[in-house]
Amino acid sequence: MGGAWIAAVLIGLSALYPVTWTIGAEPVVIKNVRITPKFETAGIIVESDAASVSLEILGPKGFQAAFPFVRFDQNHLATSLFGLQPDTEYTIRIAGTTVHRFRTEREFEMPRDEHVVRVDSMEKLQRAADAAEPGTTILVAPGIYRGQLVVRRSGAAGRPIVIRGEVKALSVPVWERKDLPVIEATKKDTGIQLDGVHHVVLDSLQVRNAVKHGVYLLRASHCVVQRMQIYDNGTWNLIVSKGGPTAGRHLIQDNHVADLDHGRFLFDYRGSSDVTYYGIIQDNQPGWGTTIRRNRVEGHVDGIVPSGDEHDLQRIGESDPDVVSRGFNGEVDVYDNQILEQRDDAIEADGVIVNLRVFRNMTKLSQNGVSIAPIGPGPIFFVRNIISDYNESCVKLNTGDGRGLIRNVFYFHNTFMPWEFNERGILTIWGGTPSKNIVFRNNIFGNDMRAISEQGLAHRLDMDYDLWHAQGTDAARRLFEDAGLRWEDHGVFGNPRFGRDFVLGAKSPAIDRALRIPGINDEYVGKGPDIGAKEFGSRSEKP
Repeated sequence: MGGAWIAAVLIGLSALYPVTWTIGAEPVVIKNVRITPKFETAGIIVESDAASVSLEILGPKGFQAAFPFVRFDQNHLATSLFGLQPDTEYTIRIAGTTVHRFRTEREFEMPRDEHVVRVDSMEKLQRAADAAEPGTTILVAPGIYRGQLVVRRSGAAGRPIVIRGEVKALSVPVWERKDLPVIEATKKDTGIQLDGVHHVVLDSLQVRNAVKHGVYLLRASHCVVQRMQIYDNGTWNLIVSKGGPTAGRHLIQDNHVADLDHGRFLFDYRGSSDVTYYGIIQDNQPGWGTTIRRNRVEGHVDGIVPSGDEHDLQRIGESDPDVVSRGFNGEVDVYDNQILEQRDDAIEADGVIVNLRVFRNMTKLSQNGVSIAPIGPGPIFFVRNIISDYNESCVKLNTGDGRGLIRNVFYFHNTFMPWEFNERGILTIWGGTPSKNIVFRNNIFGNDMRAISEQGLAHRLDMDYDLWHAQGTDAARRLFEDAGLRWEDHGVFGNPRFGRDFVLGAKSPAIDRALRIPGINDEYVGKGPDIGAKEFGSRSEKP
C-alpha cells in the first residue's frame, strides 16, 4: 500500500480524517472522510480525485457492498447507508482498505424535568421563555394565548429548554387532539420564532393564523418540534431558514401541519392565494442534518420542501470545488410522512442539497408527486415511497432554461399510481433545464399505461427493471419510442396485481423480479427482491 492510512473510530455527528490508499498501481489520496450518522441512515462524504470509490459495511458474514460513492463536485463524492438501527455501532470500509466506525443517533427522549415553570397567559409564557436556562421546562396550561412567542434563550446538549403543552394521553394521534394549548397569532407575523437558539424543544402546542410563519426556526440548531398542530398560517406553516453550516440538526416529528380553512383539494394551484403555500420547508441555507419524519402534512400548495436555494443551482456546476463549505443544505432525512391533498407538489425537492434521503413516505392527491425542478448536486435518494393519485406526473422535471443541471437522483423501489382520471399519463418528461444521471430501478408505474408524455427536449432518464402497467410489450415499446426513451431491457409489462394498500398479490409479476442494488434491497423474501415499495411476504409490509 502506498502512503499511510488511518483507521478512525467515529463517534458523533461527523468527523474528518486524512487517509491514503492504493487502487491497483495508482495511489489514491482521500484527504477527508465525513460521516453523518442519523437514526436509520448515515451519509458519507469523501474528498478525492478517484474516478470511483467503493463502500462496504460489516455484517454477520463480513464486509458487504453498500451503495457506491457518487461524485457531486470537482473534489468530493458522497453516498448513503440505509436500513440502520438507532444507537448502534457500525463499521464501514472505504475502497477496500480504510476502516471507520460510527454510532447512529439515539432516539430522542424528553429530558428529566430539572426546573418546571407553569404558565397560563401569553405574558407569563414570554416572560418564562426570556428567563429560561438549560434544563428549564415550561408547562403551558390549556387555553388560548393571543400574540406571538419569541424564544431567544438556548438550552444545552442533554439539557434543552422545553416548552410543552400540559396535556395527557400523548398516545392519541396529534391530528385527533382537541386539548392542545393554542398560540393564536392573528395579525402577528409569526406564531413561535426560535431566534438564533439551540437545544430548544417545542411539544404539544397548537399554532395558528399568523400572517407569515407558524413556527419559524431562524438561524437555529439542534431543536425539536414534535406533536404540534400547526394550522392556517400565512405562507409558511413551518419553516427552517438561514444560519448556514452552523445551523440545522433539527428533529421535526409527529406533527400535524395543515391548512384546515382553505386547503380543499384541487388539481390546480392557481387561485390558491388564501391557502398556506408551504407545509414544512427548508430554505435560504437552513443548515445541515435535519430529520423530518412521521408528520401528517395536508392541504397546502407544496407539502414538504426539504432542499432550498433552488435558484442557486445554476451557479453550482460540476466543476465547483467545494459545495459543502459554501453552507448549502445536506444530510437530510424525510421519511414515514403522510402528505395529503397538495395542490402542486407533494414533495418539492427542488434546490441545492447533498445526500437527501426521501424514503417510506406516502403521498395521496397532488398535481405532481415529486418535484426535482431543478435539484443537485446530489446524491438524492427516493426509496420505497408510495406516490398515488397525482394528476400531472409522478416526477416533475419541468423548469425554465438556464437553471443549472439536474443531476444524481436515484429512484429505487417506489410505487407510482396516477389519479384514475390523470390527464397526461404515468410520466411526463418536460424540456427546460437538462438532467444527468437520473436513475430509475425497481419502481412500479401503475394504472393502465396510457401515455408517457414528452414536451420539448427529452431528459435522457436511465430506466430499467421497472414494472409498467401495460396490456402488452408492443404497445409499451411504442410509448417509449414516442417519448424518446431507451427501451427497458429488463422491464416488466403487465398488471402489478395489488392487494390492499399497494401490497403485491401472490401472483404479481413484480415478485422476485427486481435488480439487486447493494445497500438498498439486501434484505428480501423469496428468490430475489420484489419490484415496488413493498416486499411481498415481509414481516412488515409497510412502505
